[in-house]
Amino acid sequence: MGHDETTGRKLLSLPIELTYSFLPFAPHTQKLENLAHAAGKTIFLHLPMQPKGAAYSPGPGALYLQDSPEMQRIKLKKCLQEVPHAIGVNNHMGSSFTEDEGAMTNIIKEIKDRSLIFVDSVTSPASVAFQVARAASVKSARRNVFLDNIQDEQKICDQLEKLVEIAEKKGRAIGIAHPYRATVNAMAICSEQYQARVHYVGVPEVLAVR
Repeated sequence: MGHDETTGRKLLSLPIELTYSFLPFAPHTQKLENLAHAAGKTIFLHLPMQPKGAAYSPGPGALYLQDSPEMQRIKLKKCLQEVPHAIGVNNHMGSSFTEDEGAMTNIIKEIKDRSLIFVDSVTSPASVAFQVARAASVKSARRNVFLDNIQDEQKICDQLEKLVEIAEKKGRAIGIAHPYRATVNAMAICSEQYQARVHYVGVPEVLAVR
């Protein structure tokens, strides 16, 4: 979140418990992050990391493999300053960065030192981010389902159904969505129908489920 204020406000007003992850340096992050904090929402830093290829830019503040370990930590600290109420971190892009054990070990150490949660967005099937976090005894989890890779309301509802089924089977599940209009509309339409089957909770509550 952070680029579209209107959609961000709509997401914050949804009547279900969500975790809101903000991009550092985005034009509306400060305002929306303050609104989320005032409303008692769970807030994460959506940390930009190096993807594979040059087709997409992760944006300002991104961590790159060619950065020195010290520079990676400096960038992380600056990103956290932009989202001061964050209690956790998940990666934005990062299909290349999260595959590198050394780079992730460096970043996870800083996350651990700050007693933050880490969620691996799993933008690469070869990501080692969750394994590194778990080995460091950081409170951590992996994304189970991307809800809105296809920006279509019915398909997003179908993905939410898939997430609910995983939660019923495993006891918990984490879905990641984006501040798209289709996502807001789909969540408003179809999230309520699953409330008899699952509880919508923030990431800290998910991690408390054993």
